[in-house]
Amino acid sequence: MTNETIEASAPDTTSDATESTPVTSEETTNGNTPVETSEPTEGISDDFLENFNLDSLLNADFSNDEIMSTTHKGLPEYQEILKHLPENGRKLISNLRSMTTKKTQEVAEIRRDLEQKLAALEQEKAALYSGQFADNVKTMAADPETPHDLFSDKGMEAKIQQEAAKLFQEMLRPVQEEMFVNNRTAQLETFKRDNPDLMDPEIKIEVAKLLRDRSELKLEDAYFITKAKVDKHRLNELEASNRLQKDKARESWNKTSNGSNVGKTGSPKFRDAWEAYNYHKANK
Repeated sequence: MTNETIEASAPDTTSDATESTPVTSEETTNGNTPVETSEPTEGISDDFLENFNLDSLLNADFSNDEIMSTTHKGLPEYQEILKHLPENGRKLISNLRSMTTKKTQEVAEIRRDLEQKLAALEQEKAALYSGQFADNVKTMAADPETPHDLFSDKGMEAKIQQEAAKLFQEMLRPVQEEMFVNNRTAQLETFKRDNPDLMDPEIKIEVAKLLRDRSELKLEDAYFITKAKVDKHRLNELEASNRLQKDKARESWNKTSNGSNVGKTGSPKFRDAWEAYNYHKANK
């Protein structure tokens, strides 16, 4: 058998090897931006995409995945990444966006509900501890101008009500004090936010001195008193500065001008009659 016969009868292993070699997924990158991908998409079914939820993703274990187990910086714009994702990958992102929007709306609704309940609770609390009810308890607990007649049913009943009101008033006092402190703290924080110059050292020191020397003053009163003094002092300084600038300008003007009036220094001298004639003719 000749060499040609052997070569002709030998199986063509090149084409078979090429066809049997598994196609691997390769990705060519340009910096951080994927520009080409041949990743198969058959592994993600439409049923999976429909039943997938955000909680399952958040609770999934990616400890063995180097990419999914951490956060990343320096990524390209998301539009550029989405262009190179396979179709099912974009579907997955779309579902995640819808789930996130739904979760955000649910959280916002829960927050509004909690805020409304908290506001109602605060109103009830204020009515109980600092409203008309508290005033009525205070009135009932006060000693009457005329003592109760303990030998009559009506007097005994009034005395019992008074003692009960005193007891209830003692129970209310700690909560009322706490409410007062909390409300006052909120008022001060709001005042500080609305008047940031309160923290200016010049004003802050003067306010502290006023509060130390005059205990009846509130922070707001001390601030406005100090502010008026500081503003008046600054106004006086500004007026003094303006006067000084005017004085300097007047002095500079006097130095650059001789202040003489040529027309009142006497008759000018002329070389001849013709020159005198022309001068008087021009000046009439």
